[in-house]
Amino acid sequence: MDNPSSWRQARRAAAALADEFVLAGVDMMIVEGTSWTSPGRDEFVNHLATDIRPHFVTLRVSLPEALRVAVDITRRSSRDPAVLTACHVALAATVGALGAAELWLTRQPPLPTRSRR
Repeated sequence: MDNPSSWRQARRAAAALADEFVLAGVDMMIVEGTSWTSPGRDEFVNHLATDIRPHFVTLRVSLPEALRVAVDITRRSSRDPAVLTACHVALAATVGALGAAELWLTRQPPLPTRSRR
């Protein structure tokens, strides 16, 4: 997650794949990744060859909630608490800088579970 060159390459590849889906007639797709900065989004959008307008949706969770993925053995660096914390701080620093078209979804705390008696 800390290699900017890898992220640039991934965003360009995601744009090419999105174009292929559009050309195949797919109406909607989800491209997941870290694109919470304008340059990161531009890296994706500027490499789209088709005439699609992406809508960016960001799910915001608390840091403790994000750290829950540390037990997921299928993840690599994204389960590292230091990496997750750095990403959480970076995202918080960009709030408000992405424009009015942004849709933010905030994960609400889970409802308390009742014990069965």
